[in-house]
Amino acid sequence: MKLPVLLIALLGHWGEVGHRLIGAAAAAALPAEMPAFFRSAADQLSYLNPEPDRWRSRAERTLDPAEDNAFAPDHYIDLERVPAGALDARDRFAYLDTLRAHGVDAAGAGLLPFRILELSQRLREEFRLWRAATDARTKGWIEARIINDAGILGHYVADGSNPHHTTIHFDGWVGENPNGYTTARGFHARFESIFVQTHFGPGDLHVDENPRVFPSLRPAILAYLRESNALVPRLYDLDKHASFDSTTTDAEDKKFAAERLVAGARMLRDIWWTAWITSGQTVETAESVIAHDVAARGGMDRIHALRTVRQIGLLINGKDTSRLVIENKLPDAMRMEITSAGKTLLRVYDGRTGWQKAPDAKTANLMTPAEQKNISHEADLLSGLVDYAAKGNKVALLGSESVEGRDAYKVQVTLKDSTVFTYFIDHETWLPVKWQGGPWQTMYRAFTEVGGVKFPSRFETTEREATVAAPPVVLVITSMVANPSISDARFAPPADAR
Repeated sequence: MKLPVLLIALLGHWGEVGHRLIGAAAAAALPAEMPAFFRSAADQLSYLNPEPDRWRSRAERTLDPAEDNAFAPDHYIDLERVPAGALDARDRFAYLDTLRAHGVDAAGAGLLPFRILELSQRLREEFRLWRAATDARTKGWIEARIINDAGILGHYVADGSNPHHTTIHFDGWVGENPNGYTTARGFHARFESIFVQTHFGPGDLHVDENPRVFPSLRPAILAYLRESNALVPRLYDLDKHASFDSTTTDAEDKKFAAERLVAGARMLRDIWWTAWITSGQTVETAESVIAHDVAARGGMDRIHALRTVRQIGLLINGKDTSRLVIENKLPDAMRMEITSAGKTLLRVYDGRTGWQKAPDAKTANLMTPAEQKNISHEADLLSGLVDYAAKGNKVALLGSESVEGRDAYKVQVTLKDSTVFTYFIDHETWLPVKWQGGPWQTMYRAFTEVGGVKFPSRFETTEREATVAAPPVVLVITSMVANPSISDARFAPPADAR
């Protein structure tokens, strides 16, 4: 006997059936290497998947409404409302501050990615505690906690596989509607509750792909939710062609729903697996990643043995190629000569004052405060990572991110003047592969060793969010010399500089 349509509609969020199917399929796809206690809890993990919806009961709401919708934003993220970069916030509170600063209603935008991330991190820490526990009694307590939190995590991961949970069009199209999509309330329930309840049953879902270990949870979670959001038009197109309801027999409707249910199960399985595998790995910190980077470059003794460095190379900007000579006197003096068509631009910083001399100019000009700030950053030959504490810089590890197919640690450096740079350090070589600062991004393509220290020798710089793609500005170092004799007078501003 089928449930009345009204009751099914009230279930919400993939409904009891959809959530349990996702939990069961995720558990069934776990590798044999997952702890036995976890794999044997498949039925419980399936049961727990709808749990957060059960907490929002009418009975409790009549006694006190505090719990009813207080955590509703944890179930969705309206990506169209979220300002660029807001989801990079340190935590949900910093994210909410960013939304408010942009005039965005915090509750309206949603918190789903943070809820998934928070519970994923909690699960990984519980696996660490389980690994460290030495007596069976304590392990049993931790196991109970792990299963409970893994099941609850499953609910929010499952929510994210439904495109309705990632968009402002969560229950009927809103705003401009050139495609004539349905605007009627109730589409959300028709798709994830009524349709799923009447078209799917136990054993219908299978995750065939091999498990993934995400190098960093946040980027993986955001990619998953954005993929779901990208399918919003497809969902509405299908409903326009053949309405999602209890009597629909359209094969494309069922195929789409099955794919989204399986996507949720796969993501859930992979987060569980990632939490387990990475709980046994050494946890790097910003300090340890920087220490590895310094060692990979040659070590602090060799770095500190450098007094001066001279670099000669080419600066390629589109069709224009200039000859480049850079002289550094550590810790923070730099002289740069850029010569094109026989004319030379001079940019210099003596550690205190920045100045420049244009081609054919009779006198040098002192740099503006903004220009001086920029050149002081350029003059730090060894980057903001080396001797960061002595320079007054602060560092933070923001996880890992794939850079052109290779995993890299993402280290944020806040300079003494509050400028923020981000370095991406390769997991294997421990050398930087990418740098980001303001609107700019630089890829490090090659390194050259001089004085026993590795320096980048090919840089490719692009604008990060350019509306029109442009070729990178390329800097190629063709020769480097360690500790040449360079006079301080090479960096001092001329007496007539204005």
